[in-house]
Amino acid sequence: MVVRALNSARLVSLGIVLLVALAVTALLPGTVEAQAATAKPPTTAKPVQPPTKPASPPAVKPVTPDAAKPAAPKPASPAPAAKPATPAAKPDATAPATPAPASGSVKMASLAGIWDGVAQTPNGDMPVHMVLTHQDGKITGLMDTQMGTLTITGSALTGDVLELGFEMQGSAGGLSGKVAGDKYTGSWSVGADSGPFAVTRVPAAGAAPAAPAAAVAVADPISGEWNGESVAGEQTVPFAMTLKLSGATVTGDVTTQGFTVPLTSGGWKDGGLLLVFAFPSGESVSMRGQLVDGKLTGVFDYNNGEIKGTCTAVKK
Repeated sequence: MVVRALNSARLVSLGIVLLVALAVTALLPGTVEAQAATAKPPTTAKPVQPPTKPASPPAVKPVTPDAAKPAAPKPASPAPAAKPATPAAKPDATAPATPAPASGSVKMASLAGIWDGVAQTPNGDMPVHMVLTHQDGKITGLMDTQMGTLTITGSALTGDVLELGFEMQGSAGGLSGKVAGDKYTGSWSVGADSGPFAVTRVPAAGAAPAAPAAAVAVADPISGEWNGESVAGEQTVPFAMTLKLSGATVTGDVTTQGFTVPLTSGGWKDGGLLLVFAFPSGESVSMRGQLVDGKLTGVFDYNNGEIKGTCTAVKK
C-alpha cells in the first residue's frame, strides 16, 4: 500500500512536471524570440562590409579629359551693329601712304598783301616793308628798304618755298625762303652778298564784317579818283589815279604824260600807301606816301633810283 501510495504521489508529481513542461514549451518560442530580439542587434543595424572600391557618387560620372574641363560659355553671336567694322581709313600695307601735297598748303594768290620784317646785313638789321600783289598767276610788288624802293621782277613758288627776284643798284638780287602761315623766312642775296631775313604778314585792314555805307566811306579812304603831281628838281609832272582798296591790297591804274597803265602792285597799311606801276617803255615807278587829312604826301622813285622826287595827291 505504501508502494502504491508512493507511486500515486510520483504520478501526481510527474503529471505536474509534464504540465509545467507543456506550459514552458508553449511559452518557449515567444520567449526565445524575445530574448533573441533583445540580445541581437537588428539585421538592418548589422555593419555592411565596405566595398573594396569606393562607390562613385552618382552625381560624379567619370568623363573623358576633354569633357572634364569646364566648358567655356559659348559667346552669343553679336548683333550686326556690334560687330567691329574694318576701319575704312586703314592704310593698305602694300602701298605707301599718300603724303599731303606740299604745294596744297600755299597758294600763289594767298601771298598777296603787306609783309613787314627785317633783313640782317653786315651793317646791322635793315627794316623791310613789302607789298605783294597776285596777278596772272605771278607775284609782283614792291619792297621798301633803307637802300631804296625795289620792284619785284619775278616770282616762283615750289611747294611752300617762295622765290622773289629784284634789282638793287644794277645788281640782281632775290629772296628765297619758306612760307609758313603768316611768316616768310629765308635768305636774301644781292650780287655776292647774302644774309637771313624774316617778314610777317600784316593783317588785312578791310577784313571786318560789312558795315553801313557811311562807315565804309570812313574805313576806305583810298578807293576813288585822285589828282596829283610829282616834282623832281624843277620839273613838275601831273598825274591822275583811279584806286580801289580790297583788304590791304590796292588795285587800279595811273594816267600820266598821255598814257594810262595798270598798277603792278599796291598796298595800304596804317595810313601809308605804296603803289608801283611801269611806263610802256618798261621803266618802273614806285610811289610811297602818308595820307593826312585826306591829302597824300610822299616820294616817288623812277627806274630804280634814276630819278627821285616828291609827290602829292588829293581825292576828287
